[in-house]
Amino acid sequence: MKDLNRVLAFAFLIIILACFTSNTAWAEENENEKIASITIDCSKDQIAYGEMIAQLNRAAEKNVLTESGSTDGGKRGQSTAYHAVLCRTDGREFSFESWNPLYIIAGPSNCYMLYFMSNTEAEKAVEELSSIEGIRYAELDAPVEACSEETSSFHSWGAERMNFESYLSYTEKCYDGSVTVAIIDSGVFLHPMYADRVQESGYDYIDADNDATNDLYGHGTNVAGVVADCTNGFPVYLFPIRVLNASGGGSISNIVNAIREAIEKGVNVINLSLVAKNISEAMDEAIIDAINSGVTVVAAAGNNSMDSAGVSPSHLTYPGVLIIGAAESDYSIASYSNYGESVDLYAYGTKISCCSTNGKYVTVTGTSVAAPHITGLSSLIILSHQGINPSSLETRIKQTSANEVAPSIPDLLRIIPDHYGFSLSELRMDLDDRIQLPVEVRPLTAMETLTFESSDEEVVTIEEGRLIPKRTGTATVTVYCLGLEDFLFSVDITDDSCSYAVIPQSVLSIESEAFFGAAGITHAVLPDGLKKIGPRAFDACENLKTIFIPTSVMTIEENSFSDAAILCQEDSLAQSYAVEHGVQYIICE
Repeated sequence: MKDLNRVLAFAFLIIILACFTSNTAWAEENENEKIASITIDCSKDQIAYGEMIAQLNRAAEKNVLTESGSTDGGKRGQSTAYHAVLCRTDGREFSFESWNPLYIIAGPSNCYMLYFMSNTEAEKAVEELSSIEGIRYAELDAPVEACSEETSSFHSWGAERMNFESYLSYTEKCYDGSVTVAIIDSGVFLHPMYADRVQESGYDYIDADNDATNDLYGHGTNVAGVVADCTNGFPVYLFPIRVLNASGGGSISNIVNAIREAIEKGVNVINLSLVAKNISEAMDEAIIDAINSGVTVVAAAGNNSMDSAGVSPSHLTYPGVLIIGAAESDYSIASYSNYGESVDLYAYGTKISCCSTNGKYVTVTGTSVAAPHITGLSSLIILSHQGINPSSLETRIKQTSANEVAPSIPDLLRIIPDHYGFSLSELRMDLDDRIQLPVEVRPLTAMETLTFESSDEEVVTIEEGRLIPKRTGTATVTVYCLGLEDFLFSVDITDDSCSYAVIPQSVLSIESEAFFGAAGITHAVLPDGLKKIGPRAFDACENLKTIFIPTSVMTIEENSFSDAAILCQEDSLAQSYAVEHGVQYIICE
């Protein structure tokens, strides 16, 4: 579906480019006359949105002065410069057509790009939109300087490869509060990309003053840029502490003091893209104190092509300390990266585009820029799981590994829960029934716990993860899960007597229409070892409410069931059948 959306978006792009490059493409009408706006929806695909805007801007800029000889906008119908407005809402539905834009490009996170053929129109739109409740900002587009043209929402290809875009969209649904990241490094230059996220400076242990934004080496700026890149659009604040001089050198004492300062300041994550060539107990102790204070520590493994067991801090195996090596685009461990049992994760670290101290960008290679990818990810997880401890956070990230070539390269798609593990709209139960409910969403790597609430506990209650009928009647059960919309299903409790289909354990196949129309069956438990369920085997069994299908079943023919809820194991053929045919199902542990 995503590929289809991108194809459609770029089909629109071709049309727009034609409009920008052809005089006859513009409607020749008075500047103030109302026109029909064209809306293009790229809200599901950040890459398509970014590419479309980039191509539009480039095409529009080429048309300046080509025909009209003027840059004042002129009338529609002339080849002229575009006038664009960037706008973002708080999620409310808005119609921008009354401001008469020629094109409305809708992007993810409630962002919009509005294109006008007159500067007057664009300025008027900015003025009026800025005063409307629900508009987070509206501003004229303006030239900016970048290091290169890119077709991604990220400067770091590593962030794109790890699927940060999708995880950012997921986090948008459920985050709360803010996160502060201590960048203990060579200082952090206030680069335009993230300057607004440096709200406070830590101490400068090199110049012995209170301004750590004096980065004479550039390394801390590189690191800060990757963290900012991976957390774009979220309240992840950078707290720079300067411990490395203009040559990239420093002392363990300064680093230890910086770690303790970070703890004192109440930061959530510490990034240490530095190593000492010997084991430092003082540094180890400071890091462990940070972990025990609830601060996650992310450290680079080092670039010495050696086992990390011999250097600090990357020799540490203490839970909650994440030691990060560098990987190449083919998932292999980078030749320069340290490795070994203490390395928890690998992230992409070769030729990463980073912020530089000249306000532009520079390509950097090393575990130093691999580590802040994980620092960014840690920050997002903390945002959506306030109170998560460093050890649990480490476990969560490690379970996102998607390959075996280089251990534990995170694929953030694996951390996003895609469904609840069961699908149910209504359920009929007898007073004697007991149904076990799942406790986690799938995939298991999501580690999200489900909670259930009954609308009427006198009818049905949830005890130890089971639905327990209390009396006849109807109630609604609400399923809650972090990051997902609430899920509802109704439960109808009857006083009918239970009637089970009795099937011998030796049966390997239930043939076509074997129980067709058997109105007396309310429940069926099929025997382990069963291989096949024939067509319409339990069809038209009007009172059949639940049927348990073992994992041994290899064939389920069409129309095998009526309205019964299937009880099945995760990843079984029965679950696949239920999903494919829209049948209600419950995962049984």
